[in-house]
Order: sequence, then structure tokens, then C-alpha cells
Amino acid sequence: EPGKTADVAPDEEPPGKLRPGESVTAVLHNFGRAEYAPGKGESFFVELKNRSGSKLYWGEQLESLVKNHQKGDVVTLTLQNREQFILPGEQKARFRNKWSMESVTNGISVSHDNPDKGQRIQAIPVETFMKVAAQISQGWPEEMKALRMPENVGSHLFIGEDRHPVSAPQNANQVTEITSAAPDKLTPVLGSVDKDTRELNLLLVQSADEHLQGVVRLNGTLYPALATPSADNSQLVINALTDKGLRFAGYGEAVNHDADSTNRPAPELMQFHLKTREEPLFAAVYTPEKQPDALYRNLGFEQSWQQWSNSQKPEDRQEKTLHQDLSHSPGR
Repeated sequence: EPGKTADVAPDEEPPGKLRPGESVTAVLHNFGRAEYAPGKGESFFVELKNRSGSKLYWGEQLESLVKNHQKGDVVTLTLQNREQFILPGEQKARFRNKWSMESVTNGISVSHDNPDKGQRIQAIPVETFMKVAAQISQGWPEEMKALRMPENVGSHLFIGEDRHPVSAPQNANQVTEITSAAPDKLTPVLGSVDKDTRELNLLLVQSADEHLQGVVRLNGTLYPALATPSADNSQLVINALTDKGLRFAGYGEAVNHDADSTNRPAPELMQFHLKTREEPLFAAVYTPEKQPDALYRNLGFEQSWQQWSNSQKPEDRQEKTLHQDLSHSPGR
């Protein structure tokens, strides 16, 4: 936009109106019930605030969402879609906003130093992680020259039930070690390249079990990354491997709805909200027609590629490969 500077702090935009599919990250300043507008009755609101201002967002669904949060928390509020409905006896359509709200850990340097007692913790062997990292370096040798790989990583990477990093637990009974081997063959899953600079921003390949791993760019630096689906598969949580250990880096969500169309989009795009990055990052699924159905479920897509393809009318079925920016075969 003309006149808009790139400085985040003084020129940070206040929270604004959201269109379907858009998100805002800010401090949860207030919430409660109030009159929506004169004569319009009461509804539930949340007030999000940053250094430049605040905004009220309205919707009955928000009341259940804020139960998981406290005033002062940094949250990401997403308007997922707007549902149209007509009440009995009325002719005019009404709209209902469908929201989601997620906690945001402030800065990627924060980790859970005191995992909850009784929390099940997954331990990913560093040996497995490094085996896949070596495959990635062979597949993308030029891109990986810029990778910042820490020297002393320890023997395992630990993540909690929310898939965020935790410190090494004292109680061995809490830990489930991932014993599956890494895939023998490099299997790319997701990628995102900057359309202007051609820099690699995100690359994820199949690792052991349902885990993905690869690289993520934060503040211009390329870090090794571990990505794990949440328990309900609604998010793909990304953790970056830094000099200080594993750190939460953000999360991605499958794009299941098109704001401009009632047609369900092809299951091939994910929207990521990453630390240090204001705008969402979109990543495309590699060779989507070749990925297994289970992968689509793990990533939160409502349909596999096969299911989506079977549902298309013949005239719609020319499979348009989105922007497979990374489609060169590894190692070529």
C-alpha cells in the first residue's frame, strides 16, 4: 500500500475488519456480553488490542472460544467463514460468523520449561531427525547451504500433548519414544518459495510416524524444523531447532473453504502463521495426486485428493497444478 512502511513497531496496523479466511494476532484485552447495536439485542464480543488501537469482534461462538484464554493473552483470531441461514417465518437471510481462536506464545524463544505433571511427552530421536535432514541436504543442496544447523542438539527432541516443545522430563514414565524409522526415500510434502526473491520459506518432508520435518525461515534465517499434527488434526504445529533447542515457530491450517466461491477448493494449500512474520504464509502440497489419503487427514483437510477429484464434474477436472514452486525432483 502506498505510504505504508515496513516498520512493525510504530507503524503497526491496529486490529481491523476480517474477511473470511483472514486472521488477526493481538492481545485479548476484554470480552463479555453487550448490546451489539441500538435495538439489535445483545451478543458476545472480544476486544483485541495492539500498540496502535483496538477493535471489537462480535459472535455468539466467541463465548465458548475465550474460555480457553485469559485477558492479556496474545491470540490469533481467525474468521473461518460466514454461514448464511434463514430463520423460520423470515425471508431475509442472516449471517453467522464462524471463528477460531488460538493462543500465541510470545516469541520463538519461549518453551515449556515445566511440562504439566502427567502430560504425555513424545521423544523424537535426534538420530532419526538427522537422517532425514541429510536426505533434505542431498535433495536441495543449494538451498540448504544457508541452513543454520545447531551443533549440540542432545539425543532427543521433546514435545508435549499440544505439540509445543518441552524440556527433558524428569519422569521417564511420561515419555513415549518414537521408535519408527525415518522413511528410506525422501518424500516432499509441503513447500513455499517467495515469489519475488525465490527464497525457500518453508519445506516439509515425511519423517517418522505422522511427523514432518524440514526447514522454516524466521527473521530471514533458515532453521531446521519439526512439524507435528495436533491431536485433532486441526493444526500442523511447527517447531524450529535453534541453538537453544526446540522452539515453537507457528502453525499451519488446511485451506478447506474458498472465500470467493461455494465450491470446495482442491486440498492442496495450507495457511501458516509463523513467528516474526506478519502476513500468513501459504504453502502448497507437493504432487497432491500422489500423496496418501492419511496425509490429508493428518494435515486437517476435509477431503483427500482422490475424494476431491472424484467429486469434480468432468469439465472441471483439468487438474491445474497450483504453484508447485519446488516441483523439481530432489537431487536433480
